[in-house]
Amino acid sequence: MSDPYVQIAFTFLDDPVKHEWQTDGPEVERYWLPAIGPTSIVLMRRICPEIRQGPFGFYHVPEVEISQALGLGRRQGKNAPLRRTLERLTNFGFGRIDDTWLEDYHVLTFQLREYIRPPGKGVQNRYPEFLKPQLMEAINAAVR
Repeated sequence: MSDPYVQIAFTFLDDPVKHEWQTDGPEVERYWLPAIGPTSIVLMRRICPEIRQGPFGFYHVPEVEISQALGLGRRQGKNAPLRRTLERLTNFGFGRIDDTWLEDYHVLTFQLREYIRPPGKGVQNRYPEFLKPQLMEAINAAVR
């Protein structure tokens, strides 16, 4: 059963360090996809422009609507596909989740990094061989 009162507030994480790659940029799609999966990439491409254009740097949307917009269906709750995507992004350092109840109103805040570092060695182990040299070139170019 979906809860129509669950809202997600997306915002950028206040991060003093500006890493090399913009979260919704082509490098993240190309080099982080094997680790975080396509749903994470599509979510970031969808919400980053909305956060930038939104009032006060926030993008508010009902959980069920963003889930449907991503092709994930209407399921909500901690085991829903959208929540698993947010957890995956959190586990890989792309952001963090704050789950809050305000009286009868449920607000889930996801703070997303606007910039992210290139993938580390552990993530690179998931890569197909043809992609590893390309990643090294991209990392070296970002460091310059």
